[in-house]
Amino acid sequence: MKIIAGTYIDPENSARLLNRKYHTPSFKSLNELRLHMQSLDFIPEGDLDDFGRGSIAVRYSLLAAMFTAGDYGKTLPENTGVSGWNGRGCTAENRRYWQDFTANGHEAGRGGLFVATLPSIPYCEAAIALNCHGPASYLQTERSTQALFRLLQARPAGLYLIGEIEEQSACMLLVDTTLPDEDLPDFTTLEELFSHLEKQA
Repeated sequence: MKIIAGTYIDPENSARLLNRKYHTPSFKSLNELRLHMQSLDFIPEGDLDDFGRGSIAVRYSLLAAMFTAGDYGKTLPENTGVSGWNGRGCTAENRRYWQDFTANGHEAGRGGLFVATLPSIPYCEAAIALNCHGPASYLQTERSTQALFRLLQARPAGLYLIGEIEEQSACMLLVDTTLPDEDLPDFTTLEELFSHLEKQA
């Protein structure tokens, strides 16, 4: 298994790409980062119609997936899998939905808030955007990248976009499980792993 591309989006809404060594400027919002991303010629075409309606988690997932596909530099095969791992899940979205529901007398909650109350939804949105039809999921393990990689090895061989979304950042890696294993230390987050890989390159 080898990591072949990656993106980290930091709290200043700036993206760093692993292979291209490209670092965007900081932006006031994720939407401004999206507009910048769409001006880059190495970013593939993608369906971003749900970006404006999506939760913060969905926006992070869409941006990180698109940047990572651009960092890869080739069209992702349709059987590419997309999975989330640990991070914050969708706790904030669930809380916001429940608060809206209770504020409306337990009778009506705004349906738009229900978009990403399942932790797999942001990653399914990324799969739709990139036309990836491989396995889509959300995985929660102990805070160990080695535990994550063991789960990936048990899946059908191929490419997997693996993302981790935190409160104000996101990391996405493209992993090829058909390649020989890299000798990587164990980390507690994908961000730590991304920083390690940046220093090794």
